Amino acid sequence: MSFIAITYGYNMFSIFNTTTTTLPLIDNIKLICFEDLTTSLSKRQEGLAKEISNLKNDDESLKKQLKTSQDRLKEEEIKQQEMMNKTNEEVKKDSKGKPIKGK
Repeated sequence: MSFIAITYGYNMFSIFNTTTTTLPLIDNIKLICFEDLTTSLSKRQEGLAKEISNLKNDDESLKKQLKTSQDRLKEEEIKQQEMMNKTNEEVKKDSKGKPIKGK
């Protein structure tokens, strides 16, 4: 009995018995290799779909975090501006608490 090993796809191989006639052997090789490739591709596609879904979820989460951080930054800037305004008003008053004219 003699066998042949066929390599195909990415690190895929099959072993076939050569005691049959040529046409059925070739048909069998085509059929098995095609089925293996389609199975491998469908598994890969499922894995990629899951990975894309996870990345979309991560993206949404990061966008929410960014929005929250931007909102906090705006609030802090408003508070700083208010403090600067208060400080400027206090500086413009003289020692008796009366506003200084001019500036």
